[in-house]
Amino acid sequence: GGGTAGNEVISNIVLTPGLVSNNNNFGEVLPAKLSGYVYEDAGNDGVRNSETPISGVTVTLTGTNDLNQPVSVTTTTNAAGFYEFANLRPGNYTVTETQPATSVEGKDTAGTIGGGTAGNDVISNVVLTPGLNSVENNFGELPKAAINGFVYCDDNNDGIKQGTEAG
Repeated sequence: GGGTAGNEVISNIVLTPGLVSNNNNFGEVLPAKLSGYVYEDAGNDGVRNSETPISGVTVTLTGTNDLNQPVSVTTTTNAAGFYEFANLRPGNYTVTETQPATSVEGKDTAGTIGGGTAGNDVISNVVLTPGLNSVENNFGELPKAAINGFVYCDDNNDGIKQGTEAG
């Protein structure tokens, strides 16, 4: 019967009396996922323990899928600091974090499944195959530090600011 195969369609199958057209099949691939966390890395070691999650952080996934189509999607972390990109086609992806204003850069860690290379606020070259679930693509952050003090006239030269000494 012949026919023309396209994306999700086989058309122009010509049947004549008594002809059977076999093997008109549709192959599908299992969707892949990529996920991780944004968290306050108290140990500054790039290892996510039971540390404080950071919610509301924008995370962007870019790359090219197996159909050579560009991909660009964005999500935000939930209350647990978790983000996920689901229903992905196989391909090569990069996940980028928008640096939270409340933190400074910590250690980022690529997941152990799908490879990937961690950089500053980016995990690149994550290769997803059909059905792969690449987890723990994490962005560790550090709380901002502060230094404060006084400039004052140390009237009694003892190195301690008393309430009567002027700034």
